[in-house]
Amino acid sequence: CIIACHNWPDIPEGKIGINYQTIMASCNAFKITVKGRGSHGAMPNESIDPVFVAVQIVNCLQAIITRQKNPLDAAVLSICKLCAGKTYNVIPDSAEIEGTVRTFSEAVTTLIAENMEKIAHQVALAFGAQCEVHFVRQVPPVSNRSEIVSAIENAAIELFGSTSVVSQAPVMPSEDFGVYLKHRPGALFFIGNGEGSHRVAGHGEGPCSLHNPSYDFNDAILPIGAGLFVTVVENYLSNTKIKRKTMEAKMKLVCPPFKGENKGHYSAGVISKGMLYVSGQLSIDPDTRQVCQGDIKAHTRLALDNVDRVLKEAGVRRDQVVFCRVYTPSVEYWRPINEVYAEFFGSHKPGRVVVSTTDLHFGCLVEIEAIAEVDES
Repeated sequence: CIIACHNWPDIPEGKIGINYQTIMASCNAFKITVKGRGSHGAMPNESIDPVFVAVQIVNCLQAIITRQKNPLDAAVLSICKLCAGKTYNVIPDSAEIEGTVRTFSEAVTTLIAENMEKIAHQVALAFGAQCEVHFVRQVPPVSNRSEIVSAIENAAIELFGSTSVVSQAPVMPSEDFGVYLKHRPGALFFIGNGEGSHRVAGHGEGPCSLHNPSYDFNDAILPIGAGLFVTVVENYLSNTKIKRKTMEAKMKLVCPPFKGENKGHYSAGVISKGMLYVSGQLSIDPDTRQVCQGDIKAHTRLALDNVDRVLKEAGVRRDQVVFCRVYTPSVEYWRPINEVYAEFFGSHKPGRVVVSTTDLHFGCLVEIEAIAEVDES
């Protein structure tokens, strides 16, 4: 089994938040490109205004949540980005809508994705425009196994007392630990980051929301989380009387740059309980954000080839890979990356390719993580 934790600012410092079912939502990204016809801003009658059409689509999409989805099924559809035009007096040729969908059910995600496609195309058609819809399922919900949550709760009470555990309601943020739970039973718990008294001066009062530039992790909770992990493992091994063998493989491969500052870095993680974790990335200059978009397939092939080299050095076959995840900064890259992924693995498909759109915080163009099942004997 596998366990994970996530610090949470809405929980008192050191308290352990548990949920016996689904604790975090799925994460899905979408991009809708509206294609119209530009014109002078003073002569809109000569245009097919993509901005106007995009606004109508944005308004209509919320009907999926309020009128098409069962009100008892929780879901969020947020428009987070709307881009069009370059100046104040010219109607552009196109507009782009991007956002996120969060649900606790794959069936609800499917309902939203299908209706989004219908609404976007029909609204665009009504005004003489065209559109393209890209919907990417990034990670599934984090659905905990009750017996593993029970083991976490028992370990927390053993270490910190009965008042250390609090019931945690499901939250709409997501965590890619949900992908791992598709392959191994497990559970994720929250550890309270506190009320904010630990934060340095000048960053405001009280707890700070996650993914905020003023966020300050509370170092005091580190030993609490570490102690809980150790106790869960000790109790598990003690109860099952199973001796597990752990091997370490430390390999680093540096691939040649494509051009300029593009560099690649690859490494193998720890082989434990029959699993080998391999990760690597192709980087770009985070300041200039220089990307050779035409080479996205070549970047992906190089990334997968180097992962393959790591696997071979560890004596692991390609068909032993049970999961492969790909990060990329744009939904547009999903199709070419998926094509290369299919070519690489052929008939052997380790799970499904997951493309997570991220800001290039670390100058990463393509980042790949793979998990392989190995024979410990």
